[in-house]
Amino acid sequence: MMIKTRASEIKNELSIGFHRASTEYLKVGLGLFHDERKKKTSEVQASIGNLSTAIELMIKAFLVTQNPVLVFCDLPLEIKILFTAENLPAVSPNWKALELELRSYTYKTIGLSETVSAFGIFCPGEKIKLQSYFRLLESIRNKSL
Repeated sequence: MMIKTRASEIKNELSIGFHRASTEYLKVGLGLFHDERKKKTSEVQASIGNLSTAIELMIKAFLVTQNPVLVFCDLPLEIKILFTAENLPAVSPNWKALELELRSYTYKTIGLSETVSAFGIFCPGEKIKLQSYFRLLESIRNKSL
């Protein structure tokens, strides 16, 4: 199998994983939010935390399709090269183990503010429209986590 093809497949698999996780956080966050709305006094910290995580994961799902190196921190050199080099002659002998670690989310990912900044580079018009929401989300999220 061509290296470029496998790298593309991995990007797609990672994006699907981020989408699925985002959907789960969104469902939980909306459920908590609607439960709290029904009460006389509400505590929205848990719902806001889940909803902001859902948004962060949605954006990461997009970013990882551009290049996983943008999303994951402290990746081994072989993984960085796989996603950035145009012509690779062969796969590293330990690539299968590295691929498994990558798909298992062993590596940390960037935070919300970096995620929003990266999104702004790819979608500057959208970031401008959403900038006040992102700022509000970051400040509320930091208090709720």
